[in-house]
Amino acid sequence: MDVYISFDVEANGPIPAEYAMVSLGACVVNTPERCFYRILRPTTENYTEKALKTHKISLEQARAEGTEPVVAMREFAEWVGQICGPDHRPVLVSFGEFDYMFLRYYLVKHGYLDLGGPNWLDMKSYAAGMLNCAWRETKKDELRGKGLVTQRQHTHNALDDAVEQAELFQLFLQYQAKKTQR
Repeated sequence: MDVYISFDVEANGPIPAEYAMVSLGACVVNTPERCFYRILRPTTENYTEKALKTHKISLEQARAEGTEPVVAMREFAEWVGQICGPDHRPVLVSFGEFDYMFLRYYLVKHGYLDLGGPNWLDMKSYAAGMLNCAWRETKKDELRGKGLVTQRQHTHNALDDAVEQAELFQLFLQYQAKKTQR
């Protein structure tokens, strides 16, 4: 059985290796109170002003409060293992490729090659297929216009956003269930 795990990443720039992941939030889609959150120590001093203004975690805060990335990835892998146990498969769910790109890079870099990988689901692609719509219509504002409205706001706190995405993915699953009942 699959266990959907929504996750969100905040980073100091647009690409891994040159910019650091600053925070990782995740939750189980159907029980979002089962969650994981870490601020990560920066692996590089590179940043864009836009990124710092977006997530509001300063380099100083990340250095002082952050977990070493290797430890954070181990803790994340252990958390996923506890959630899924030996009989369930984790499917990591994100809204677009940015978050996946960073998480996958960090997981592979720190020895967790099997976590994620082919078991990743992009919500934008899922929405395009589910709604039979153009890619430009998979933005969150466009989805709201199609009745897929979450109660939460996108705050750029990785855990808040993971929970918001879990709520949206639950709406996707409900939409699919209704569609198949017709």
